[in-house]
Amino acid sequence: MFNMLVSIELTGLVWSSDWNGDEVGYPESEVVGLYSQERDDGSYSFYLDIETYKVLDFWKDEVEATDDEQ
Repeated sequence: MFNMLVSIELTGLVWSSDWNGDEVGYPESEVVGLYSQERDDGSYSFYLDIETYKVLDFWKDEVEATDDEQ
């Protein structure tokens, strides 16, 4: 396992939904929020512990090709 110091600016987040922590793999968190953020290099999604505001997970969203792009 790696410990990494990463700085993520958590501004402009858009809320999508809330989950019980155990439903999304974080049983130590009561409520996990799913948020998204648009950045210059793409769109990102975040799981945040709602009580501590700790980032539990984040990923870059994949863009699906539309019929016009294929």
